[in-house]
Amino acid sequence: MRVANLPSVVSNVWVGVAFGIVMFESDPNRPDFTPVPMMPTLLLVAGACSLYLGGCFLNDWKDFDWDLRNRTERALPRGLFQRVSYLASAVGCLLVGVSLALLANPMTWPAVLVVVVSVLLYTWVHKRAVWSVVPMGFCRGALPFLGALGFASPGQTLGGLLFLTAFPGCALIFYTMALSIRARNESRPTTEGDGDSSTTLFVISVLCLLAPMAFGQMVTGEISWLLFVAPVPMIGWYGYCGSRLRTPVARYVSGLLAGFPLLDWVLLLPMSLSSLELNTPRLLWNDPMSIAMFCVPPLAFVAALLLQRLAPAT
Repeated sequence: MRVANLPSVVSNVWVGVAFGIVMFESDPNRPDFTPVPMMPTLLLVAGACSLYLGGCFLNDWKDFDWDLRNRTERALPRGLFQRVSYLASAVGCLLVGVSLALLANPMTWPAVLVVVVSVLLYTWVHKRAVWSVVPMGFCRGALPFLGALGFASPGQTLGGLLFLTAFPGCALIFYTMALSIRARNESRPTTEGDGDSSTTLFVISVLCLLAPMAFGQMVTGEISWLLFVAPVPMIGWYGYCGSRLRTPVARYVSGLLAGFPLLDWVLLLPMSLSSLELNTPRLLWNDPMSIAMFCVPPLAFVAALLLQRLAPAT
């Protein structure tokens, strides 16, 4: 089971959680201190992780015959578990994930529906259709919406929240599609012949995250150094994967999977450091929300790399 990818799931949900907390939980009388509501946050994170595990179990159950020929190191081809146990685990994890997300907030149901439908569609077609990278992208892209909707209330205007969350959501969709294009060839020794499509999608994903900040700075006429610093960790890691981890393909794909949190950091790093240049009361070192926005993505990135030493990410 690909548990090494769970930290990136946590980070993807956290982007939406951060948006939801800042928009709906901040106290205007205390702009320097925004606590992180632990119970709904933990429910949303646990629900997303359970949905992810359910998708993994379902995918492995469906791909049993293919894995017998191409991925004999996996648990089912090795005979460690009965195939029916994976189907039962998939159904159980999906039900638990749906329940936890709805328990956190019933208004998460649209995002939950997108994730579940995308998981089912991807599992059904991914070995037969090139466009299967699209539902795979939506599996990740819906996670920020899931996190953000966890803090919405009936009657609140959600247009602004959904608009802002669309940027990280689209970034995750494009990045997942880029990664999936590479992963389709993970049984090959090299990535040669994949073309430039995955790199193009990666560039688009980064631009999706920089777009709202760049637009805001164009309106104000003030260019921030954060606009140039924010994408450096992600671009650096992508370049490292392309130069040092390029072969075999499975290792390259694993590196890109670990990089999901750095993509989230393109957006959250400027949000956490904005007080350094805007002279706002919110300070990184005494505000729980700023600390969490700054720390969660890099910690998730390191955790993903460490877990990959124990279990494969693909």
